[in-house]
Amino acid sequence: KLIDPSLYQPPVYQHKPDPIIHTLTNKNRPMKSRHMVPVSNLFRPPVANFWRSKFHSFNHVQTELSQLLTYSDDNIVVSAPTGAGKTCIFEMAMGRLFTSDLDQNPQQKQ
Repeated sequence: KLIDPSLYQPPVYQHKPDPIIHTLTNKNRPMKSRHMVPVSNLFRPPVANFWRSKFHSFNHVQTELSQLLTYSDDNIVVSAPTGAGKTCIFEMAMGRLFTSDLDQNPQQKQ
């Protein structure tokens, strides 16, 4: 038995703002203008200790997204070649979550 079409109404269309698209290229961000942010500048222990055992600074792609990932709750989609640091970008977002949790529950900092 078919569902009566009068019972199904699609949702009302609501315009959403266009996404912000950031492209990192040598043309818009020449290598000489790029810098790498030290892990300790973005995260404090114990969260920073996770990366310090692997490296001391985030790479150029991670650095471009570091402020957004560290200080914002905005959604983000990253498309980059293999080896560009996407997994670490995900870890940075998780670091933001853990840091926020530590700020809200100071008794758990140990």
